[in-house]
Amino acid sequence: MRTIKLNIRKTSLLIATLGTLFLSSCGGNLSDDKAGFQKIESELKSKFGDDAYYTNISIAYTKQLGLLLDAAATEDPSSLKLEEWNWVKNDWTQKSEITLEITGGKPKDFMFILNDQISISKMGELLEVSKQKLKEEKDIEAILSLARIDAPDNGDKSKMAYNLTLEPENGGTSFYFTYDFDGNLKDFTY
Repeated sequence: MRTIKLNIRKTSLLIATLGTLFLSSCGGNLSDDKAGFQKIESELKSKFGDDAYYTNISIAYTKQLGLLLDAAATEDPSSLKLEEWNWVKNDWTQKSEITLEITGGKPKDFMFILNDQISISKMGELLEVSKQKLKEEKDIEAILSLARIDAPDNGDKSKMAYNLTLEPENGGTSFYFTYDFDGNLKDFTY
């Protein structure tokens, strides 16, 4: 009888493990919170490397698919050539090739890297702060519509920010949050 119980336990453990592996390989939906954004940051670094340069990173959320990612990146800023990629449910698809035309400045002035100053994980933290603000001030349960970081068109990186758009779960008014890279709220409109 014990042998049967052990085998049942082992079988249950095996089934649970295989189920977890299947869900993760099929790209279980990532939530619109800090943990989901940490996964997005890992995906970006895995795909493009720790030293990649970006002109933009956009993250959207749907209940059906979870977090969706669009990024334009290059390993060599001086080439002025980037690739734009989409990531949906653990699958990367190249969307386009981009050639930058720059006047006045170095290519790196019009791009950014993910580091201590600019962090997708930090943006996930700020998303949670924004959701809490809406809950406390407006009594609204909100979800992410869009999160963006864009490199400056004029090379002035001091104007860069985390831009978050949240909406009530059942649709309605959009709420726009802008935070500097230190996490200070710079603008809140709807």
